[in-house]
Amino acid sequence: LNYSTEAQLCFQLLQVRFTSTCYESQHSDEDHQEENVYVQHLLKQNKEHLWKLIHSNNAHIYVCGDARNMARDVHEAFHEIAEEAGGLTHTQAVDYFQRLMTKGRYSQDVWS
Repeated sequence: LNYSTEAQLCFQLLQVRFTSTCYESQHSDEDHQEENVYVQHLLKQNKEHLWKLIHSNNAHIYVCGDARNMARDVHEAFHEIAEEAGGLTHTQAVDYFQRLMTKGRYSQDVWS
C-alpha cells in the first residue's frame, strides 16, 4: 500500500465510526442513566477491521490523550483486539504491540 491508499483506509474508518473526540453520551429511556462510549469501546466494536488494517495492511497507530486513563485503556483495547481478532495470547499481544512501538508503528502523544 502506498501512503495515499493507507490514508484513505484510515479516513474511511474514522468517518464511519469516530467523532472528532471519540466520545459521546447516550441516554437510556428506561433508567435515564448516561452510558459513556469511549474510543476503546469503538475500537473493540471494529476489531476485525482494525486487526486487518494493523496486521495485514501495516497501519500505523497514533494515540493522543491522557496517559493515566485514556491511553492505557486504548492500549489494553488493542491487546484485546489482537487476542480476539488475531488469535494471540495476552503475552503474544503485548509483545506484538511492543514490536509495533519499536518499529514506529504505534506512537503515543500522552500527558498526565
